[in-house]
Amino acid sequence: GLPDSDADGLRFLKFEIDIQSPILILPVHYRSMSNLQLEIGKFYVANYQRGEEEEDTINPNPATMRMQYYNNCNISASPISLVASLASDKRTLTSADSPIDLSINIRWPMGDMIDRIIPRWTINCVFAPLSATLRRKDYALLCHMIGENIGEDTRNMEEWIALMKKRRISLSSESLGATYKDDDAFVLYGYDVKNGKPTTYAFVIDISDIMLKFVADEDPQMGVADIICRDLQWSLTKERDLIMKQILSCGSITLKQTSNETRFAAFSEVLLPLEACTGMKRTMSSGVLNSSVGDAAQETEDPESHIPKVHNTTSTPQLLFTSTSKPSGDNVKSLFIHDACIYFVYPVWIALKSYFTNLPRAEILSVKGAREIIKLNGEFFSTTGNADLIEKEDERRSVLVDVPFTSFQFRLLLSAARVVLPVDTSQSDCDGVTLKCDVDCLYEKLEEGGGNTDLFVHGLEVFTGISKNPRRYSSDSSLLYPLSLRAKKQSSNANNMTTMEVDVEVLKARAKYSDLSLAVNVVVGLMGDIKEASVDDEKPPRSPELDGKNIQAPISSRVATTSVHCSGLSLLIIDNSERHFVGSKDLLSLSIADVSYRGTVKAEKETTLLVLRKLEVIDFLQSKLSPFRLLACSYANQMKGGETEEIPAGEAVAIGSVGRLGWSAYCTKRGVEWGYASPPAIKNPSVDDNGGTGDNLITIKKTSDAVVGINVDISCNTLVFQWNPGTVIALQRFLGRLTKEARSLKLEDVREKKVDDQKGNSGVQGKKEPEKTTIAIKLGLKALGVCMNKEHQGRRLLRLDLQDINVGFKTDKDGKKLVLASISGLEATDPSTVLAEKNREVLRKQGTRDRFLQITYSRGFNGEELPRFDFVTEIKKLGAPSTFSSDHYSSSLHIALSSFRFNYLNSRTIELLDYLSNGLPGKGMGYTRSKAEDFYREKKANLAIGLKVGSPELVVPRSSMSEDTTKCKLGDVSFSSWVVDGERRAKGRVVGFGGGDILKKSVSLDVDVVEKKGGLVEVAASISNVEATVKYSDWCLFHSIIMENLKLIDERRSENLERDEELGLIEGSRRVRYWVKREGNDAKGAMKLKASIKQEMFQIVLVRDDDLVTSSGAAAYELCKISLSHVECTMNLEARARSNMQVNIKRFTLIDLAERSGAFRDLVKGGGDDKTEEIIITVGVGGERETHVGLWLHDLTVFALVNPMVELAEFFKVAWPVGGEGREEDLRGKKRQNNDGGGNQEEKLEEEDEEEDVNDE
Repeated sequence: GLPDSDADGLRFLKFEIDIQSPILILPVHYRSMSNLQLEIGKFYVANYQRGEEEEDTINPNPATMRMQYYNNCNISASPISLVASLASDKRTLTSADSPIDLSINIRWPMGDMIDRIIPRWTINCVFAPLSATLRRKDYALLCHMIGENIGEDTRNMEEWIALMKKRRISLSSESLGATYKDDDAFVLYGYDVKNGKPTTYAFVIDISDIMLKFVADEDPQMGVADIICRDLQWSLTKERDLIMKQILSCGSITLKQTSNETRFAAFSEVLLPLEACTGMKRTMSSGVLNSSVGDAAQETEDPESHIPKVHNTTSTPQLLFTSTSKPSGDNVKSLFIHDACIYFVYPVWIALKSYFTNLPRAEILSVKGAREIIKLNGEFFSTTGNADLIEKEDERRSVLVDVPFTSFQFRLLLSAARVVLPVDTSQSDCDGVTLKCDVDCLYEKLEEGGGNTDLFVHGLEVFTGISKNPRRYSSDSSLLYPLSLRAKKQSSNANNMTTMEVDVEVLKARAKYSDLSLAVNVVVGLMGDIKEASVDDEKPPRSPELDGKNIQAPISSRVATTSVHCSGLSLLIIDNSERHFVGSKDLLSLSIADVSYRGTVKAEKETTLLVLRKLEVIDFLQSKLSPFRLLACSYANQMKGGETEEIPAGEAVAIGSVGRLGWSAYCTKRGVEWGYASPPAIKNPSVDDNGGTGDNLITIKKTSDAVVGINVDISCNTLVFQWNPGTVIALQRFLGRLTKEARSLKLEDVREKKVDDQKGNSGVQGKKEPEKTTIAIKLGLKALGVCMNKEHQGRRLLRLDLQDINVGFKTDKDGKKLVLASISGLEATDPSTVLAEKNREVLRKQGTRDRFLQITYSRGFNGEELPRFDFVTEIKKLGAPSTFSSDHYSSSLHIALSSFRFNYLNSRTIELLDYLSNGLPGKGMGYTRSKAEDFYREKKANLAIGLKVGSPELVVPRSSMSEDTTKCKLGDVSFSSWVVDGERRAKGRVVGFGGGDILKKSVSLDVDVVEKKGGLVEVAASISNVEATVKYSDWCLFHSIIMENLKLIDERRSENLERDEELGLIEGSRRVRYWVKREGNDAKGAMKLKASIKQEMFQIVLVRDDDLVTSSGAAAYELCKISLSHVECTMNLEARARSNMQVNIKRFTLIDLAERSGAFRDLVKGGGDDKTEEIIITVGVGGERETHVGLWLHDLTVFALVNPMVELAEFFKVAWPVGGEGREEDLRGKKRQNNDGGGNQEEKLEEEDEEEDVNDE
């Protein structure tokens, strides 16, 4: 027979125990009156012995079989009632219809070979389907019993620590227990006997189904939630190496809210598996789960391969928890959750959170109180009548021992997890937004204190679809395409430092209107639920007594650093709202490359740095070869040229590779000897304090200091963008409709809660205002290029280039404010090809010293803090009282413009003004004007204003294709405004106007403005004497400018109509219309204005230098002189439609300067006195828009000399040739033949002389 089959030396004992109605009491604490009771109907114990054939481990060569006998003990307990016994009441948690049945099998070996059999003890516990109903206080009792009783610390901790120290030494020796010689360290713990071999065991608990119903304390009939678990199994094993392994697996978990509220009726199950897990059939003969559970499977791209399978099962459990511990205390835990789905119904989760958290504290008697309590007939009584028997929280004794460091690791793995946000929780077939991802997180405790956390999120994506089927979706419903990210957090107590690094792949997003609309509905609903929950869960205000005890903690010196790098962002915007386009239409794409963030917190100082490398925006409404396709870019001069230049679309911005963070490369892997190995380190691009290299598009640096305040520095590199009106309005319609929908949802939410908010606000005290601090913001832009297009005409109207733009803002604790803005250079260019080269320049700054524009606004700062702007001195230069000082104003605004040149083409200028007055630019200009008016009305009582312009130059060409121009310098312009005695006064001055060939000397203009308290504005202006000489050639140029440049423009040129058949626009879609006559907007109030302009003398001399004079060798001569003296123009504006204007001229003289025969040289001459005006012109506008014009002449003498009058008329009607060029047709349409031959020319001159003689007669 087999060896040992005769059972020689073994003694077999048969026993049987039968206990009727025993009660097992599990107290919360050995000093607690609350306990959990197991009332058992029948408790039966019986054993039997059985022999099994096993391989002989003593003589392995050759391998033989032997007989091993086992003692088996079966324990059955049925039925079992679970009873919660509290100090106040006693309640049965299980129902009589579903009692608990328990079967336990204990198996251990017999004979001399027991030390070689592992595990030595095998315990299998099998529960029948279990169901219980728990109130909140019953759940608290269960938690307290586990924490205070089962999880209670050993009260002989000193002996245990001494034993553990010796055990560490013994593990390095050959024989276990060789160094245990100290009798003081004797303790029985973990079934291991001193100087004995370690005990090995396997303990398994198996529950096929478990349902826990949670109800309210006030009414047990009011449900809160049900937790349903299937195929629950827990095992605890210990082998010869003293390593303990704990495994908890659950086939499926379902969390169901049972509040019976109609708004959540369709989504009662808020946590459930996506697929129903099949029954996990187990072979219980061995009673042990697979010891390899928790080991990583073969590395593949599938995260599910990392979730271990349970022994003797064919399916993957939804939840798997493992814990492995060494004798030294080193521990590794892992939690695997597979294919779970969470329906994020915020009010439901908040209600569950409030139910399962903030549980009442366990009632544990003090040591003295426990001695005064006796129990009679199941109730507790005090023998002394002392009511203060409960132990206080600060009386708990904690044993402080020198525990050696033990390593700890915890890994969390979520496979195919989904979070669903339904749009309407009352409808089962509603749509929703789903977030799906795989998560691998590893935490490791450090010996010096602190720990490391590695997070890897794989396949993170967001999509829309039916909420009940979160698996069914397509790429057309994706909001965020799958991406991966890594994060690593290191916290060290020794170095007092915390660092976090995050690496993100390219964010590929898709903004489709229908999907965004659904997402907006979900977000707005979620925000409303959060607001409602925060109001319901509002904590009571702190009492003044507690506030008085609040002592500010010292500021920590810990250093925290956060570094984030994203490879880029790719966003596609699609409009399928069918409100602007028929069907679906791709609008534009946004591409951003290399986004880096770094934040550092050290003591009282916080530094934040954000860097964006490149930017590109593509307009998909334009063709691929269209020069208007590239809307914005951050690289070089792509949009510098004219209309015909082709611009690449989309190849310039490299945003990294998609899918570079693979699962197999960056998931957590098993360590060689123990636990898990840390994933590879994150290597983000280094970003220094200044933002790295100068190639960055945007660099934002924020510094926050408790002493200095908050400083924000924003630095931008070159940025160029195009303005396509058709694309802008399509995008405006897209965003406007989306915003309108969100506002309508918020408005409904506000209407529902308006009454509750009013009631709540009536009893709420005003919130304490935040403490003011110093804030400084600086914005710098190296260069900005703007192209204004009419893309459907294929035209680019203007290219605007700005250089070195700086904006600064500062405010301090005292409320002082300072705003500084400047533009170093400006150039506006017309890229049209049908244009003379000199006329391409529209606006340009002149000179290189001063900045083109400087704006300074200060409130509360004095002149010493603003060294470049002494406002008091500037005002006194213009004639302000000598007693004027900075006390007269609290805020000031100063604007300075350098010298610039403006090329005026009438058609281009009017078209640009019309372009900027329509569409979104028009709305922006209107909004800016409205805000400026509001700012002036608010600050005008104490606001001082200053304006300086340095000699602007106006260039007016003859026509767009001509390079003949006239130039006019306006001189230095200065303007200041201040308030004295409640009246606003202003003074303006223009010095150096004109000069050159036409004006003999420069002209100055002075303006005085007074705004009375009643709203009347008085304007008084004076112009210095004007002496001008106008040559005929100059007048011809002026005449050509008027007829060719200043003529009416072609309105059809201003149209930018979209082509419906190409863009697929719907009927009635909104479009930008240009050159549309609109009714003027009435002013906000009737303005009262009284203005006057005075000039002492205006004199102009006309000179003939035409070809008829110069061709014969004669010199140019003066034709006549026109003089006006004491000119005054007054204007009164009384109401919105009532105004009148009057021009008074005291003296008017016209003198003939040509050398003619005769004594009469004064053609027009006045003869009145100095008190009478010779010419009066009046213009009046009535209330019904009727205009009346009047002309009065007084005491004027006109000498009707024909030749001077005819020559003067021909001068003004441009009747003579000039510049040596013959004219086929003059500008009046009258044909004049000019022959180049000398004889023909002489004959013509003789004919003209004869005509003059006849006229003289």
